[in-house]
Amino acid sequence: SGNISTLKQRADGFESTVTKVNNLAVGGRNLLLGTRDWTDNTRWDQRGTVTKETYRGMAIASTSKPWFGPRYSVRYANILQVGKTYTFSTYVRNTSDTATHVAPYYEDVIVTPIYTPTSLPPHTDWIRVSITFKCVKDPTTSIETLRWEGHDSLTNGFIQFAGYKLEEG
Repeated sequence: SGNISTLKQRADGFESTVTKVNNLAVGGRNLLLGTRDWTDNTRWDQRGTVTKETYRGMAIASTSKPWFGPRYSVRYANILQVGKTYTFSTYVRNTSDTATHVAPYYEDVIVTPIYTPTSLPPHTDWIRVSITFKCVKDPTTSIETLRWEGHDSLTNGFIQFAGYKLEEG
């Protein structure tokens, strides 16, 4: 945890407090480009899922089909380095009448672990799901894409994603 120091200053009735925090990181830099609206046509395959709806200022990708979320090509993006650890996350909700699971996917010989399903009961509110994995092989050797996927065909609704984030650590 970081070191915290506080400076208080008072001059003619004006009081200000400055707090300095060393070595503190709140949310790392997102290594994926275009996550606010699923753009950057060299990396994203939206798969026809992106809507005009937003959540927290980010475009929502929505699908009722299994295995049909937006995908990000990391092959030549130079964002994964062998030996480093990363956290991949997204906001997700299930608006349908069908219970389902959501899980992150990529090639399991490149990163480990990768497949960790999270249950999504029918009509869930937005939650943030994440996985932390280690890159164990050069990603330029794989054509696979990094993504979150719903597992089941849904009735009367959608699985929705917003704000994919990949950060170091």
